[in-house]
Amino acid sequence: MEAIKLAKDLIEAGISPDAEYVAAAGYCCGWVKAWKVESGYLVYWGDNEDSYAVFEKHVEMNELADWLEWDTDDELDAIAQRANVRGADAIPEATEDDEGPFYVLMTRYCYGPIETSRFVIDDRGEPLEFETLQDARSWIERADSEVYYLAHNEYARPTYKVVTT
Repeated sequence: MEAIKLAKDLIEAGISPDAEYVAAAGYCCGWVKAWKVESGYLVYWGDNEDSYAVFEKHVEMNELADWLEWDTDDELDAIAQRANVRGADAIPEATEDDEGPFYVLMTRYCYGPIETSRFVIDDRGEPLEFETLQDARSWIERADSEVYYLAHNEYARPTYKVVTT
């Protein structure tokens, strides 16, 4: 409780956080604000309903995003987590030299601002898998050529990136 009170006091005092994320994956879902304190961070996070805070000792700025991600052996989950914590730009795009299978990472943009990434899925809810890079790029070209209706709170059409594990 002490951490939450301190975080709210910092916000009320107008003290900007040292780091901010919109984490759609990992230990923290929703918005994340962090202030450098002593030898770590005061991490304050929440979603539309709840908020939490914790003192994370011995966490450095470059490790804060790592702390937000959870351990997983699933390479696709790891890619989606990294995109949701660090942004889709942190995920390398597949190249002609890469071997398949290939997947399409879709990033949606909502007010807040909130950027969330997930894989394009098939009828069974599984990530859509492409044998070749060109097949995945063709899927993106078709999606971009179709009319797109923005969802509630969305301010732009999604962007797509071909990735591989």
